[in-house]
Amino acid sequence: MSYKSASTQYQKSQERTISHTDRMHARLSLRNEIVTEFTRENFSSLSSLLAAVRAKVPHLSGLARLNVRNMSRGWTLERPLMLYSEPWMA
Repeated sequence: MSYKSASTQYQKSQERTISHTDRMHARLSLRNEIVTEFTRENFSSLSSLLAAVRAKVPHLSGLARLNVRNMSRGWTLERPLMLYSEPWMA
């Protein structure tokens, strides 16, 4: 990895920080249908937000599309998210 690409990678990760007081909006779509959507605070990281999204749809499986917006800091993230249904939900 070159210095320039490493520097760009670092800047991108710094732009997408989450603070405990940030207002976050998350929307999860599966097969072009919104399956869950919420706006909340109290996330300390993207991992904790992903855990909250997964907890809302434990019965679903497949490749979904996750949209996250940090309303406090003004950034948006869109990424694929693979869902696996929980064994007791099948």
